[in-house]
Amino acid sequence: MSVRKPAVAGMFYPEDDEELKYTVEGLLSRVPITKIDGRIRAIIVPHAGYVYSGEVAAYAYKLVSISQVRWNKAIIIGPAHTAYMTSPVVDGSHSWETPIGIVDIDDNTAANFEEMSDAHTEEHCLEVQLPFLQTVLDKGFKIIPLVVGDANPKEVSDALEKALDDDTLLVISSDLSHFHDDETCRELDGKTVDAISSLDASSVGEACGAIPIMAAISIAKKKGWKIKKLCYKNSSEVSGEMNRVVGYASFVIYE
Repeated sequence: MSVRKPAVAGMFYPEDDEELKYTVEGLLSRVPITKIDGRIRAIIVPHAGYVYSGEVAAYAYKLVSISQVRWNKAIIIGPAHTAYMTSPVVDGSHSWETPIGIVDIDDNTAANFEEMSDAHTEEHCLEVQLPFLQTVLDKGFKIIPLVVGDANPKEVSDALEKALDDDTLLVISSDLSHFHDDETCRELDGKTVDAISSLDASSVGEACGAIPIMAAISIAKKKGWKIKKLCYKNSSEVSGEMNRVVGYASFVIYE
C-alpha cells in the first residue's frame, strides 16, 4: 500500500504533530462563525503557508466543523503547480500522510479520474488542506485528491458532478492574484471576489485555481446552490511587504 508523504510539512505548516494540531485548532478558535441558511456543499479556500492564509481558510473550515452533516469523503481539487495536464488527475497512492496521521483515498471515486501521481508528489495546494480536514471531519473520512491544469471548465464540472454525492464535501483550493502591489492586488481581487460571489464564472480573474472555481460555480448554478464570501485578506497584512502581494479569500457554497 503506497503512502504519499508530506512534501511541504515544516514549510507551509508545522511538521511536529502537536504543534500542527495546536496551530489548526488555534486558527479555528480565533475566527467567528458566519451564519448561513442551508447545507454546506463546497468550500473555496486558499493554499499558502498557514501564517499567510491559514486564518482565511479557517473561516470556511469553522463552518464545516460545526455542521450537522457528516461527510465520509472530501474531493479536494486545485491547480497543478508542478505538472501539465488537460483534465483532473488523481494521485495513485493508497493514502496520504500528514504529521497528524494518514487518510485513505477513496478508490471507487478515484477510479473515475485519470491517474498521474507525479503531479501530486511535490504539490502543495491539496496537502495544506488535509490537516484542516483531519481536524474538522470525523475519523475515517476518505479523500479524492485532484489537480488540474489547462482544462475545459465544463468538462471539469461534469466530472466533479458525477463524483459528488450527499456524503462528499467539495474543497476548491485556490489563491487569488499574485505578486502585484497592494493597491493593485486589492483592486483585482475585489473584482474576482465580486464575480465569485455573483456566481459569475466568466470573471474569476487571476485566481490560480480559476478552472476549479469555474467548475464549482457551474455546478452551483445548475443545482441552485448559493455562495457566500467569508473572508478576504492578502499577504501584506502579515509580511508588511506592499510591492509583491498575494490575495486570499474563502467562500462557502450551500443549498
